[in-house]
Amino acid sequence: MQALLAGGSGITPMIQILHACLGNTSEGARVTLLYSNRAESALRRGRFKAAFDDAERAIALAPASDKAHARRAKAARAVGRYEEAATSLSAASS
Repeated sequence: MQALLAGGSGITPMIQILHACLGNTSEGARVTLLYSNRAESALRRGRFKAAFDDAERAIALAPASDKAHARRAKAARAVGRYEEAATSLSAASS
């Protein structure tokens, strides 16, 4: 496990590092986990479009991620995209 340390004051240095990581897809698994977890956080806060978008990003990086598919299904259902929710739910349970 690696730690992430950002210098400077405030959150700006950390945001800059995260932006650099998100732009680098060689960190695939870690970035997938970040998007998937952020999707869950957005779901809990009622930000369903943001949750859907993050779950989509996670799935694009790791198509076999059951958690990402399940989160996409929850978000899709919440915004009335029932066919997409069913597709994601099916992918999550297979």
